[in-house]
Amino acid sequence: SPATVWDLLGITPTQARYMLFHDHPSAEYAPFAQQATEGELVLDLGMSGGMDVAFYLRHGYRVIAVEANVNAVEKARKELPESNMLEILNAAITDGSTPEVT
Repeated sequence: SPATVWDLLGITPTQARYMLFHDHPSAEYAPFAQQATEGELVLDLGMSGGMDVAFYLRHGYRVIAVEANVNAVEKARKELPESNMLEILNAAITDGSTPEVT
């Protein structure tokens, strides 16, 4: 299938919306825009560039971020602040029926 603009940019539509409106989260972020109560955890499966991770951390959530692409993981580890509220895992979630792609 032909590449989309998102493929070319290497981001998701959600990440693009966040980058454009990060000071004013859209309705889909509204449940998360409130300050987290102590201990609330977000699992970010497929963190890509970490834009959502940064949003969740800024709002007080603990985050476990999972990403299969080792380059994205290395970049996120460099760009995201070190925090005991964040764990980044370089892992893929699969049922084992397809070859590993990273």
